[in-house]
Amino acid sequence: MSVRILLIAHHNLGSGCLQYLHEGGQNVVGVIAHHEEPGPLCWYASVEELARQLKVDLLTPETLCGNSEALDWVRQRQPDIIYSLYTRFIILREILDIPRLGTYNVHPSFLPRYRGCFSLVWAIIQGETETGITVHCVDEGIDTGDIVAQRVLPIRSDDTGRVLYERATDVAFNLFCETHPKLVFGNVQPVPQNHTQATYYSRQLPFGGLIDWHQPPQRIYDFVRAIRFDPFPAAHTFLNDDRVEILAVTPLSGKANAEPGTVVSWDAGRIIVAATDGCVQIDLVRSYGSQVEPFCPSDLLGRETGQNQIRFQSEAIERR
Repeated sequence: MSVRILLIAHHNLGSGCLQYLHEGGQNVVGVIAHHEEPGPLCWYASVEELARQLKVDLLTPETLCGNSEALDWVRQRQPDIIYSLYTRFIILREILDIPRLGTYNVHPSFLPRYRGCFSLVWAIIQGETETGITVHCVDEGIDTGDIVAQRVLPIRSDDTGRVLYERATDVAFNLFCETHPKLVFGNVQPVPQNHTQATYYSRQLPFGGLIDWHQPPQRIYDFVRAIRFDPFPAAHTFLNDDRVEILAVTPLSGKANAEPGTVVSWDAGRIIVAATDGCVQIDLVRSYGSQVEPFCPSDLLGRETGQNQIRFQSEAIERR
């Protein structure tokens, strides 16, 4: 009898793994996916749409917590193994107890570090040069289960959040394909995490994505590239009452004799802004919340030329 597989899946990784299992003749008995209306923010492959195309039993609940209908739906499909793939659903103990081979999650970090949400973005913000992908057992904690397999993922110095995410998805897919047969045939020995080395990061980004000009130039550079994840808003700042997205910056050495956030100089194609122990060159900007083409940073300052001093502000920081 073939192993009965249930996926709780989302995003490109979920779609890729579902397609892989289907093409391999695997017995996928059900898929739980998020229902999302098409739109500019749904830039990724739809697990829901793929499941319908493949005629796989599909459930699209708002939540699994306290959802007796969803629990009954899973029980009726009698899965031997469950995979959680980049989903936002919290899987409760009642579901974890169902599959005889266990429930496994693919997490985009080298656990136990960077548990929680937006782990790739946080790794860039913190200046890491590598992170990883982890396949682990799911328990009632957040990314706390025993480790089944891991793969190191280098972080390049010019990676943005979106670029790293796409590369991580490829690595995660390959690791899933390698690990799935081992889990099915019981050829793995899960290893407990060292919880004393764990770090956890929440869904909230620092200052809501506002740039803190009091940080050193390298920290600002890492922050800006980490949050560059089109089509979502980028890191941003304020110029007077206007909120502006900062898409790309270059860290510069040499301390400026000015308050952080102050424009030190500008020319036809760039703006130099004072930071702590250095300066930042703003290379690319865009109107906040828009998907229009980026424009020249110095165009921001055309109407400000009569001022003696021009300063970018992080409103949320200044009101602390």
